[in-house]
Amino acid sequence: MDILELDDLMDLGAADTAQMTVFINGNPTGWKWTWAGPGHPRTVALSERATRARLVADADREQKRFNGKKVKIEAPTPAEDLKERVDELLGRLLGWTEVKVGGKTLEFSEEAARKILSAPANHGPGGIYVQCWEFLGNEQSFTKRSAKVSATSPSEASVSTSQ
Repeated sequence: MDILELDDLMDLGAADTAQMTVFINGNPTGWKWTWAGPGHPRTVALSERATRARLVADADREQKRFNGKKVKIEAPTPAEDLKERVDELLGRLLGWTEVKVGGKTLEFSEEAARKILSAPANHGPGGIYVQCWEFLGNEQSFTKRSAKVSATSPSEASVSTSQ
């Protein structure tokens, strides 16, 4: 029988952060973006703000219906929708490794990230915008590596990987 060894019960949750390797034309670049995981304070705050905004909008619509007013739901424009999606990404993006663009170092900043993520050329298949959403949507991105398992016999393999 194997005995699972945990350093802490928090080991059972998702990783706090994870790095995504940026690909260009299907090839890894070595440029890594660091993302806040599901339990990271930035992700939790982002989720709470989105939930609060939805609840306020729902309550407002319900109040209007209760008062007999017509409720017209405004659809966002494509530009507003893109800004909201980019804001969501920026809420979880913690930084990136050093990269040079045109011979100059591109320092991480919200402004630089927004410019990259908002550029239409980066929204196609394999583009950085798509890569970000695929990374964040993949449950394996923030899955912690296996805990140490002590085997009961020397012939059984022991799994131990670190993050």
